[in-house]
Order: sequence, then C-alpha cells, then structure tokens
Amino acid sequence: MVFERLRRREYVTAMMGGLAALGGCNDLGGDGAPTGTEPTAEGTDAAPTGGSTPSQTSEPDADEESGPTEGRALDEGRVLYAEPGEIQATIDEAADGAGGGVVRLQAGRTYDGDAPVRVKPGVTLDCNRAVVEITGDHDGLFLDTGSTVVDGRIDVTADNYSSSAVALDVTRSTHGKYNAGDGRDTAATFEGHVLGNVDDVGGNGIELVSDGAAFESVADAGITMGCRFAGTVAHFERGVRADVRNGGWINSVRFDLELTGNRVGFLHTGTGDGLLLSDLYGAVQTSWHEGAVGVRNATDQPSLTVYGRIWDADPDRSQHAVEGPGVTVVSDLAADHAATAADAEGSVGLDLRGGELRLVEYGSGSTLIVRPSDPGVVFETDGGTRLLLGEDGQVRPQPGRAYFQMLGEDLSERSGTNWWELAVDDGTNTDSGDPALGLWYAGEWLLFESTASVSP
Repeated sequence: MVFERLRRREYVTAMMGGLAALGGCNDLGGDGAPTGTEPTAEGTDAAPTGGSTPSQTSEPDADEESGPTEGRALDEGRVLYAEPGEIQATIDEAADGAGGGVVRLQAGRTYDGDAPVRVKPGVTLDCNRAVVEITGDHDGLFLDTGSTVVDGRIDVTADNYSSSAVALDVTRSTHGKYNAGDGRDTAATFEGHVLGNVDDVGGNGIELVSDGAAFESVADAGITMGCRFAGTVAHFERGVRADVRNGGWINSVRFDLELTGNRVGFLHTGTGDGLLLSDLYGAVQTSWHEGAVGVRNATDQPSLTVYGRIWDADPDRSQHAVEGPGVTVVSDLAADHAATAADAEGSVGLDLRGGELRLVEYGSGSTLIVRPSDPGVVFETDGGTRLLLGEDGQVRPQPGRAYFQMLGEDLSERSGTNWWELAVDDGTNTDSGDPALGLWYAGEWLLFESTASVSP
C-alpha cells in the first residue's frame, strides 16, 4: 500500500513552480479556426448531372473567367454546392460517391431544415454564411463520426422546441466512439452559431450522448479527443447538454463557447458511473431567466472545468453560477460564485490574482490562498490561519498565526473528492508511524512525510 513514488523535495519544488505559473496565468480564452473561401467554377471538379441532383456549379455571380483562388484549405478536395432543399442529398453524394469532401451552402441563402440532416463521415459542411432554419421539433444537424461543420448558423424558429439543434450520439453514429486517435479520425467538430427561439426557449443547443450500455466495452462509448465546439449557443432550455450514461465517457472535449440566454448554460446529466472530464473556455451569461444556472452537474460524478467567466447570477432571482458537485471554475470571478452556488459540495473555484492562487470551496464558502514565497509555499485561510510548506517538505504554522489543524485518518480508507485536496494521514501509512500531510492527486494520496504515496 505504501510504495516508492516521488521524492519529497522534487515534488514540492515542482508544485511551487506550477502554482506560481497558475498564479500568473491570464489567458482564459479559446481560439477559433479559420474557414475557407468560396471556389470559382474552375475550383470544382465534379461534373454536373441532369435531373434534380444537387448543383455542382459555382455560386451565382461567380467570376467564371478567374482561376482558382490560392491557399483555400477547404477547396483542396471535392467541393459540391447544395441548393436549398438539397443539403442531405448533396451530403449523401459526397459521402457515398467519393468517400467525403466539402459540401458548401450558398452565402446569404436560407435553407429550410424541415428534417434532420446527417453530416456523414468524411464530409465537411461549410455553411458559408447561409442560415439553416429549423422549423419543426426535430434535431437539426446530426454530426456523425468524422464529420465537420464550419461557419455554421443554425436558427431554431419552431415553437415548443424539445429536440437538439446540433447532436452527437455514439448509439447512432457510424463508428461508435468519436475520437481522433485509434488509427482513424472519427472526431467531430462544429464551428458557428446555434440560436434558439428567443420568444419560446426550449430544447438543447448542442447535445452529446455517450451510453456505455450500447457496446460490449465502454471503451467504444466515448466522445473524446479531437472533438471541439466553437461559437455561440443562445436561447435554449439547455445551451449544452452532456448526457453520459451507464459508464460512458465524454473526456478531453474542448468547448470554446459563449453561452447566453439559456435557462441552463451547461448541463451534465446521466446515469451510472459515466464521466465528463472536459473543458469549457468562454463565458456563461445567467441573467436572462428566473432560476437560470450557469453550470449544473446533475450527477455525483466529476464534471466540467470552466476556464472563463460565469456572469451575473442574481440570488434574488434564484439564479446560480454553479449547481451540483465536481465543477471547477478557473476565473478571476470564481470567489464571487460562492454566494450563488447551490448544492455545490465538492465544486471549487480557482481565483487567479497576480502571484497568488485563491481556492474557493463552493459547498462551504471557505477560501484557501496559496502563494509562493522565498522559503516555500504559503497556505492561508480566509480566517487568517497560515501554514508554510517549506522546500524541505515540512509543514509548520507561521509566527503570530493560529495553528491550522486537520484531524488524522487512515487515508487508505478513502479517496479524495477533488484534485489537490489536503488531508492528514494518522501515521498508518507512513514509514515512521508519525502523522503526515497528504495531497490527493491523480488517484492517490502523496505523503510529504516520506517518499511514499497511498492508493486507497
């Protein structure tokens, strides 16, 4: 149970360097990827066919005398243009006839999304500043494994909407898991804006479903690395809904989103022991609706990490920045969220202020300040208690301060609830038999008394 893992001095030095780097961090934003431009007639290589097949010619008013524009990333492969009413037929032609390619809408046009559209593997749907309007209560775009949507503008105008404007679902996808590795790129990406009916808010802007019960192994049930969502999601019941069921997992997915006008900005829901370990970069606006929530975890599992801001939660309107356990918010507003957290035991905020790091436990509202100093790392509570974790690994109270006491326990009997949780081992798991400070990290307790660690 106790084994050699980490030299105390090396770990403390690395920890101090990491905390100092966190304390100076101020880049909380995400980045976007550029989209391509339209090709000329010569930029398409598909021959037109008769009847009602999708158009493969250039957009109206294109300069037919000009040659292909240089440096257009989206024009390097097969490009088909879709007329209104022909989005799915054009995607099918691109996927089934050539194994993929670019399907481009005509800029400035409105496409009536009167039925769900499946963006198939290998296909990039370039909305090209056109609008896809969802007029009925059904999913808008289903992103299959290995598909991409760029420059999207999805408008929901249906009343009483209860579906999802953009959806991923491992139980309906061609290859099961969404993933950029495993020898095949099956990740899915959406870049653009998803807008609900501002006068009749409902449904989901983006929904991700991972269900481990649908596969013999939960390894096939993930939505994971390579999947990315960027843009704005506004005016839905749930801006993003991550549904993780029966041991499924949504891990290492990056959300670069502005979430505004939603009753719940980001909802983590599901059953069983499913996991959501992903990051949201951006801002969540909670001021639109009575009872609005920025980020809600409706499970008892670890949840989302937010690098950004949750704005304007008003306790007088029963609004909450954070609701539920296991949510982490890294922001210079994190300390303010303690006043508008609900049932948030185990959720924490990391408030970056210059060279120090302020940790807020939303369930209790308690605060711990961590800042580097010449002799080591200083831990200070909001009540004035101060501890020094020195370079020698020893923990000692600072002169003139109250003693910070934690009761010892057998750390092999329990796991931590959050990374970086502090506790004291009662000596059961130390070489000397004396109590020692333990730090929960990556599934084990790291003990500062010796070169040992403890796995519950």
